[in-house]
Amino acid sequence: TDTFVLDFVNKAEDIREAILAEYFAPNGRFCLDTQTAYVLALHYGIWRDRQRVMDAFRTRLERDFFKIKTGFAGTPLMLPTLFECGLDDYAYRLLMNEELPGWLYAVNMGATTIWERWNSVLPDGTISGTGMNSLNHYAYGSIVEWLWGSVAGIQPCEEAPGFRKAQIVPHVNWKLRSVVAHFPSPAGVYRIFWEIRDLSHICLHVEVPKGCEAEVVLPLHPE
Repeated sequence: TDTFVLDFVNKAEDIREAILAEYFAPNGRFCLDTQTAYVLALHYGIWRDRQRVMDAFRTRLERDFFKIKTGFAGTPLMLPTLFECGLDDYAYRLLMNEELPGWLYAVNMGATTIWERWNSVLPDGTISGTGMNSLNHYAYGSIVEWLWGSVAGIQPCEEAPGFRKAQIVPHVNWKLRSVVAHFPSPAGVYRIFWEIRDLSHICLHVEVPKGCEAEVVLPLHPE
């Protein structure tokens, strides 16, 4: 077993080095300039110079006018990766975009579920096509996991399976102002409410199911 694990680790490192050799210049510049490429590299820790990749990622989003341009591979990781990089404001700018492509375009078109295509329904209300065009699809709908787990901030703790213990780490932002979330976990309902009242006051309300516990990390004051 130990030999197998060692071989696996060595092979993984060989693959990582091959990716770096193919897609990264010796000075750390990432040779791919797409949103998905930056997301995958940053999320999975594949870089020569992380800060340089983050800077290029920010530039790419600015040049794209904060319109999301990812597909099935990049979209589920886009907003979580921005949070991982401390780019919360960039994540919220993508979320709050109401134009096509964007989640709120679908909401403004009357959607109650997330579509398979960014333009599954056209501005005139007609369906954009019948091939590969589900109106309830997991790929872009994966944003809901981020809303529960990062914006509301409800995360399970590994030492207590079944949500008997949770970590509450909300990410507050002026672009959203407030969030109400009721999460029906196997152990009971967790209720989270946060609101930015003014420039100096944030209200956070947490309810924990009976018999459960939670570790709460206060917004902007993790200490």
